[in-house]
Amino acid sequence: GYPDGHEIANGGDPLDPSKGSSDTTPPSVFNLRVAWVTGAGAKIFFETDELTTSRTNWTSGNQSVDVVEDLPRKVHTVILSGLRKNAKDHAVTLEVTDAGGNTTQVPVGTITTLPVVIVPSVVLRDAEVLEVKDSGGTLHVELSGTVRRKAGGKQSGRALRVNVFVNGQLSQEALQGSTSGNDGVTRLDVIENGLVPGDEVTIVVMTAHGVAQDFGGDWSMPDTDPEDRRWVIEYTGQGL
Repeated sequence: GYPDGHEIANGGDPLDPSKGSSDTTPPSVFNLRVAWVTGAGAKIFFETDELTTSRTNWTSGNQSVDVVEDLPRKVHTVILSGLRKNAKDHAVTLEVTDAGGNTTQVPVGTITTLPVVIVPSVVLRDAEVLEVKDSGGTLHVELSGTVRRKAGGKQSGRALRVNVFVNGQLSQEALQGSTSGNDGVTRLDVIENGLVPGDEVTIVVMTAHGVAQDFGGDWSMPDTDPEDRRWVIEYTGQGL
């Protein structure tokens, strides 16, 4: 009933079913973090000190959903999908189990989905990274995007907004770029300081918004692939 290697390492004998594992030590969980959250999903990352399976539960309102990971591993990435949309709270807990059947429960905390506000007349399209500069503990990323009406015409008076995450933790929120002119183009310089080699910087582009009125909303706009609006850049410290 136990993996052979686990039995040998914990006083058992794979050839003797009467001798089980003597492992009574629960696994440890570390580096637990929420990597990102959208209007209806979230990504959780964590590590364990031994091979474990996991069960992640989220509860919100009258819904309770388990996400089960059956393949034992030490580095875990769990995607929570189908969350309640539009700024809803979700209580999230994690349970990991090692080969000896020992379990550890860890509260992840509350995950709140981003508010989803549909702006039917204006969509930010063609967002791209123009240049990445990497040196001296600073990551400098130049972004550009084109704001268009849903009918296709270019739209002025809107701006880029981005959130910046460093190693999964929100570092800068709702940074606002230039206001788009008649060409519909809006730009933003994202500067993140105090980095060390190996840091992972994630830049998430959100909806365009008016200068006089902030529409807010999720970055996953209509007729837009969310993955086209997220850039993950590893800081090397060597410069580009």
